[in-house]
Amino acid sequence: PMRTFFGMTVEPGMAFLKRYLLQGGFLDGVPGLTFAFMDAAYFFLRHAKAWEARYGRSQWAGKLFSL
Repeated sequence: PMRTFFGMTVEPGMAFLKRYLLQGGFLDGVPGLTFAFMDAAYFFLRHAKAWEARYGRSQWAGKLFSL
């Protein structure tokens, strides 16, 4: 469970920083910012769907806030 929780909390931020700062997204202005944000959202949704598949929709909020 921690792997997916880590993926939902830390990995999107790391993906944003990688895309925006390290790969030069800031040089593209608003399109670079948008692309970096969408990349981070993709990582969050990927792990959120894995969490939902593992624990189910009805138990999701209870498991997330009981950590």
